Amino acid sequence: APFRAALSEKILLARYFHEKIQEINGFEAGPYPDLSVVTYRYLPKRGDPDAFNKRLVQAIQQDGRISISSTRIDGRFVLRLAIVSFRTHLDDIDFALEVLKSTAERLAKEGS
Repeated sequence: APFRAALSEKILLARYFHEKIQEINGFEAGPYPDLSVVTYRYLPKRGDPDAFNKRLVQAIQQDGRISISSTRIDGRFVLRLAIVSFRTHLDDIDFALEVLKSTAERLAKEGS
């Protein structure tokens, strides 16, 4: 029962992230998550989205406050958030959204 409850929470958090990332200007989400992994990416107003998202994932990893990964889907570079730790809760997801938003905004300004 505790494992099922934890898994259910992670799936709900993934779906919450999927919804909220789309509310941040510039971000698009991939398919609605069936499990606890969400794909998404930032679409800059100018320039190559793949190059921008590579810079974004590098900046996030260098920052070190959150951890995200990346992959290629249908030839496009996308970011992934995997919610698997039993220690990850709603406040962590909200924090990740804040970090993603502020980092993407900073990189977009630098690229202008």
